[in-house]
Amino acid sequence: MSPAARPFGDLRLGLRLALGARRGAWLRLALTALGTGIGVVVLLVAASVPHAVNRNHDRSVAVEVSSEPIAGVHPLRMLDSSTEYHGDSIRLEYLKGPGPVPPGLSRLPGPGELVVSPALAHLLTSSGGALLRPRFPGQVIGTIGKDGLTGPASMIAYIGASGSMEGSEPVYSFGEPGPPGQPIPVLLWVLLVVGVVVLLFPVFVFVVTASRLSGAERDRRLAAIRLIGADGRQIRRIAAGESILGSVAGLVFGGGLFLALRPLVEHQTISGVSVFASDVQPSTPLIVLIVVAIPVLAVGATLFALRHTVIEPLGVVRQGAPARRRLWWRLTLVGLGIALLLKEADNGSGRPSTTGLVAGIVLLLLGIPVLLPWLLQMVVGKASRGAPAMQLATGRLRLDSGTPARVVAGVAVVLAGSVALFTLVAAAQRSYGITTDSGDNGKGSFYLEGVTRQQAESVAAKARAVPGVQAAGVTRQVDLVDKDQSYYSGAVASCRDITALYHVRCRNGDAFASYDGDQLAGRTLRLPGHKSRHIRLPAHFQPIAGDTGGAALILTPAALPAGVVTGSQWNLPVHFDWHDSDVVEGVRNAAAPLQWRAQFNDDTSVSLNTDQKTFSTIKRGLYAGALLTLGMAAATMLVLAIEQVAERRRPLAVLAASGVPRSMLARSVLLQNAIPLALAVVIADITGLVLGAFLLKVAHQPARLDLTDLGVLTGLAILAVAAATLLTLPAVRRATRPTMLRAE
Repeated sequence: MSPAARPFGDLRLGLRLALGARRGAWLRLALTALGTGIGVVVLLVAASVPHAVNRNHDRSVAVEVSSEPIAGVHPLRMLDSSTEYHGDSIRLEYLKGPGPVPPGLSRLPGPGELVVSPALAHLLTSSGGALLRPRFPGQVIGTIGKDGLTGPASMIAYIGASGSMEGSEPVYSFGEPGPPGQPIPVLLWVLLVVGVVVLLFPVFVFVVTASRLSGAERDRRLAAIRLIGADGRQIRRIAAGESILGSVAGLVFGGGLFLALRPLVEHQTISGVSVFASDVQPSTPLIVLIVVAIPVLAVGATLFALRHTVIEPLGVVRQGAPARRRLWWRLTLVGLGIALLLKEADNGSGRPSTTGLVAGIVLLLLGIPVLLPWLLQMVVGKASRGAPAMQLATGRLRLDSGTPARVVAGVAVVLAGSVALFTLVAAAQRSYGITTDSGDNGKGSFYLEGVTRQQAESVAAKARAVPGVQAAGVTRQVDLVDKDQSYYSGAVASCRDITALYHVRCRNGDAFASYDGDQLAGRTLRLPGHKSRHIRLPAHFQPIAGDTGGAALILTPAALPAGVVTGSQWNLPVHFDWHDSDVVEGVRNAAAPLQWRAQFNDDTSVSLNTDQKTFSTIKRGLYAGALLTLGMAAATMLVLAIEQVAERRRPLAVLAASGVPRSMLARSVLLQNAIPLALAVVIADITGLVLGAFLLKVAHQPARLDLTDLGVLTGLAILAVAAATLLTLPAVRRATRPTMLRAE
């Protein structure tokens, strides 16, 4: 063979060794492909996020409206509204043509017609949408196309309106981008960067770990090849050939699994956010990067693991006294990570460097898989006593501490990253979180605009007829002002409604305060624009409690001069049984004929600002990513644990044949994961707390650690490892059969 062709011959030999003719070779290849493929799926999903976000943004821009007049274009009258159904928000767009057609519609709906999104159409026709149908009395003439939706779970209805549309705006075109948003706050930006790194970095740890499956057997096989004359370079090329085949198989398996699972994404909704399957599409450069990076990582990890085998021709390093692991370079990585994070934390009040922040996090997390083998070797090297199962476990760990450490290293990295991540999430929750007061459950209000008293009374009567409603009344808004031009919000209601809603005695002409009214008692107020019409408030108020729609004063009609209450703004407080979720839906249906003129707000409605919405979106994504990463960690660990049992099948069979009980062997296998797990949890918790403290300083937040999250995350990690370990027990039983004593 010519020197030029020799490298390719060595690679082909490595491929043949990876395939082999024995069932064990195919099993190793399958396990390697499975472990690598799981990581590939996560990487492809992560690589699809930019495209999904861009498509979501494009669709959001496509439905944006422009009110700038266009010559020759008749404007469309459009009015935005919304409703809720069992916690899900439904966007309502009332249209009155002619005019431009919104994206996703073939034509404008006429009066009494509506076009709905597919998700809303399914809800309206299902048994679960019975209480929603009364709010859509028109004829559904079609569904909104994908171009007019942000996701498959979008709840939107375009409704044809008639008559005057007070408050509507003219629309000349669609697809007008809005003004540029404000830059994301530093805390949310750090949270986003940390989340991406923490969720993706473990994937590379899993890929590297999966590429070293059956490492001991491969070392012995390559050492034998070295013994018959192969030099160090040939050994590396043969090993590279074996690793390339496993990584390529993992790429194929992962890509196929990604394509098979992608359609399921349309059935998943996180707090109303959904994605079309066609949008989950990684870009070509990212696909190329993944295709190149996975084999490079696999080959690099294999060559790094072979450094002792290349030096020793017999390659039985793992069967003799293991080499003492060096600590200095492992601590150097951790020190560099801490130094980078300290540098970013001392950057003042500005935004830290993305490169420095990512590098610091990666180096600090990398300290877990590199420190764990050293710590495990040191601990088991001093353990010499215990039950027989413990002695079997520690004896095996002394012989090879690297493989068991790699088994739990991925879970430990996920745990450390999650502890740091949720420490930052807790800080963001304190700054941007949403809190609701559950003490007022069962109260809400209708706000009616542009309706008559008869219409308002009709809504109140229908609301009272809903089973579970305790009281409903009608109040009319009125503004009052004192001599210092301080404004107070008031409401005018009949004694019947005041008594029903607030359980007080009332006579026409009384005035009530919704809080301690000492500061207003006895004062004289007037109506804006009516300087001669004054209202003398009583010397003492009878305070009332309940939802008053923000009104500070509740007045009876006789407490005001005749004819001064004008306008068409009505407030209808409603008290209902909050234990029944259907009651509030029935209350909303009471105002269905008024369409956009009626808005109902219950006590759980929360108005979010831009930063709160951004935080909510990031938090939902991080929770979903953390769950996916933890599941991937458990699945990868199961693969590694099964492979570890398969690699030791002959020693286990010998022990079983010698009279060692299978239960003792099973306990020894459990302990071989339990001991590294205990050390891994300690390192991961310490690393996570340290990383979280540094990140809080980088984000300019006070140092405040939540030990509750630490306990929950640690418990989840332990449960994941315990479940994966218990699932290996059937493999232990098979490995202890006498047939495993056969040698070829």
